[in-house]
This record gives sequence, C-alpha cells and structure tokens, in this order.
Amino acid sequence: MLLQGETLHLLADTAEHLEAAAATLEERGYVIGERLTLNLDDAATVAAANAAGVRLDLDQSNSRPLWLPSPALLRAIDEIESGLRELHGSTADERAFRAVDLACGCGRDVVFLARRPNWATVVGVDYLPKQIEALCELASRENVRHLVQPLEHDLEAGGGLPSADLLAPGSFDLVTVARYLHRPLLPQLATLLRPGGYLVYHTFMKGCELTPVGRPKRDQFLLQAGELRRVYADQLGFEVVLDLEEPIHDGRPCSFFVARRRLDAS
Repeated sequence: MLLQGETLHLLADTAEHLEAAAATLEERGYVIGERLTLNLDDAATVAAANAAGVRLDLDQSNSRPLWLPSPALLRAIDEIESGLRELHGSTADERAFRAVDLACGCGRDVVFLARRPNWATVVGVDYLPKQIEALCELASRENVRHLVQPLEHDLEAGGGLPSADLLAPGSFDLVTVARYLHRPLLPQLATLLRPGGYLVYHTFMKGCELTPVGRPKRDQFLLQAGELRRVYADQLGFEVVLDLEEPIHDGRPCSFFVARRRLDAS
C-alpha cells in the first residue's frame, strides 16, 4: 500500500496525462519523482517495461479516473445539483444545467461536471493553448467531449471576461474557479450567473507564504480572510452557502467558498 509522503515514479502515454496525474497525486500528499512517457501501443516497449518489473495494466474496463476535482467543488456539488433541480424542476438524470470553469487548466473540474448526469454544457476557459488541448483530450478520453466547450482566452487582458456569446451574461447555473485569483474579475463573475446559480471559489489565502511550501508569496495571488464574503455577500447580495479557510495536504491555507445568487437578483 502506498503512503502519503512516499515518492512515486509516473509513467503515462502523453505529457498531458503525466501533468494531470502528478497534480492530483501531489494534492493528495505524494512526492513525485521521475516522470516518463511511454508508448503503450508499442508491444516491444510494453514487453521491456514488463521485463523490468513494471506492471502495465492495459485493461481499463474497471478503471476509475485518477484525477479529482477541486476539493471545494467536490464538497459542494451534491448540494448544488439538488438546489438547481429543485429550482428548475428537473430530474436527477436530466442534463439541464450549464457551468463554466475559469482558468480551467487541464480541465479536471470541467470533465468532472460533464461526467455527472445533470450538466448539458460545461465551458472551460484558459489562456494557454496546451491547457485547452489537454482539456479536449481528457474530455475525449472520458467520452464527454460533446458536452465540453473549450475557450482560449486571457482573463487578465482586454477587460476580463470575453464578450462572446459563449459567456453571455446570466447564462450559467454554476461558475467555478480553482487556484486562480485576479481581483478585477470577482464582480464580473456574478454577471454570468442566472438567479439561483452558484459560485464555487477555491484558491490560496494569506498565510501560504509562511508555510514550508512558501508560495504563492505575492499578495495579488492570496485571498484575505473574509474577502470573498465581502465581495459577494456584502456588496453583491449573494447568499453564502459555505465560507471556510482550511489547509490542504501541504499546510497551505485555502478558501472553500460557495455562494448563491439570490432568486430576486435583477
């Protein structure tokens, strides 16, 4: 049995899959050592790996995703979906809702939502082409590519959110952000939500710079205590569902923030 703190050496078929696996395992407390790509379609390569004592299980019929979504989204998703179904009168297996993940990276949260039965469309926004490509590959591998809409866009240039119809105001039931902070965007996120829609925000807080990891260090990337509540509840009138500061596995404090746009919001 592998224990947290042990060093793992990773093999995967692409660099993108290596990145996704490493990010998830590091979040769980594992130390990642050597990272190698391996052509699993090459019989000679697989045979050599097996001969070296590396067991390659190519039967994925009983496999589960290695990656997990952000802890805040994972914690809140059941309550969010229940609230949306009650609001809209939809069933547990009806794809009726729309979500957007801003600064989505390789798309773990996007694909997590698309795999669940209530989401008709999940938009993933990132400014790096390689991240958008990784999102599309992950969605294809998980058989949800038809539910995912990738959008390459720099959220910190040109006024923030794009004006494209893909991110039309009031067109989403869920906005999620993980490990990203650009303060001018905070009030803009509210405009994306329909009345009764939810915001999930999970990112680093002041105090990370004092942990052994020591980063992020700059205040522009670190939330202050109570900052999201002041913006969304006090200024924008959202109902706060969850507002916690908790350390992740490496001791860095992070926000677990969920808020809901009021039904009477104009």
